[in-house]
Amino acid sequence: MSQDFLPFHSHGWNGVVADAPWASLFGHFDQWLASHPGEMVVHYDSRDVRKISTDLGTVYLKDIRALTDAGYHRRDLFSWGKWVFRGSRARETWDASMDLLHRGFLCPQPILAVRKRTGLIPRDIFVSLELPLPNLWDSLPPGMTPESLAELLAEEIHQLHQAGFAHGDCILRNLCYDFPSHRLAFLDNDRTWTPPAVVRKFQQKRNLAQMAYSLLKRFDEKVSLHFLESYAKRGRWPSPQGIQTLLANAIRRRNRKRR
Repeated sequence: MSQDFLPFHSHGWNGVVADAPWASLFGHFDQWLASHPGEMVVHYDSRDVRKISTDLGTVYLKDIRALTDAGYHRRDLFSWGKWVFRGSRARETWDASMDLLHRGFLCPQPILAVRKRTGLIPRDIFVSLELPLPNLWDSLPPGMTPESLAELLAEEIHQLHQAGFAHGDCILRNLCYDFPSHRLAFLDNDRTWTPPAVVRKFQQKRNLAQMAYSLLKRFDEKVSLHFLESYAKRGRWPSPQGIQTLLANAIRRRNRKRR
């Protein structure tokens, strides 16, 4: 397999870029950032996401300054220390995205993954090409019912898990439907990974809880349970009793986070 990137270096920024035209476009990266504010899509103290139009296409730029807002403000020293000493989140996202694409899954094409340190503190930026598709929270494809969506989700997420992956945040807002292939596209892969066997089932069950709660909020408990039951038929877990427990725990965890 040929190499899928070029090295990228610009005034302290180091990482990888998709090809020479993109490397030329970004050029002096700090200047490019300053001149391309784009449209803010998500903003937290620790990170933001912007949509930016370029001559080579529309991209989404994720600027990661810490793992969490609490870590960014050093209220959580563990999170702060983990961010300072861990490897590049942008490069991990690049690797996960390329791995997904090479394994036949759909996700945004990686364009740039770079890190720059100011003293000890790293800042990561990951850029991907826009997938011009609506997410499944905002709208369902024509003719698709909530029940048929639940079955499609069960099939696609089961295939993802069978390939060894666990998604970082498996919710409807991070999934799109691709009409030509009749497949799902997985967005927001900065925490998607292939966990080791000892924790794989735990991490994949976490995906089921995330999606079950997302379906519950978007539709109702019937659709959420239909998703879990459809997955169980393919994966032979969770058990019938475990399905109810998983949904109850997902609701409990989400409610606790909102307190």
